[in-house]
Amino acid sequence: MCAARYTLASRGSGPLTRAAGEESARNHKPGSLLDFDTLLHERTGSYMDTLDQLICQTAQQAIEDGTEAITEEGLNDMVVGRQDCEDDWA
Repeated sequence: MCAARYTLASRGSGPLTRAAGEESARNHKPGSLLDFDTLLHERTGSYMDTLDQLICQTAQQAIEDGTEAITEEGLNDMVVGRQDCEDDWA
């Protein structure tokens, strides 16, 4: 299976921000996910599908709990992909 990967070099208006769906969030400030670029890179192993899953689950939780923001704590609370089954992020 061939999965799309990203690099930290894709900062700014490149694939990392677009893949995360920043443009579609109502109360989201464009570019704010870049504050978490290293965390996102480490958590997802550079796989776009895992990045998408992590951002989507964190955003859904933020809506449900009323925080309306993707935070480092929120990202760390999510379990995604095979790598998270082996790692302890909490």
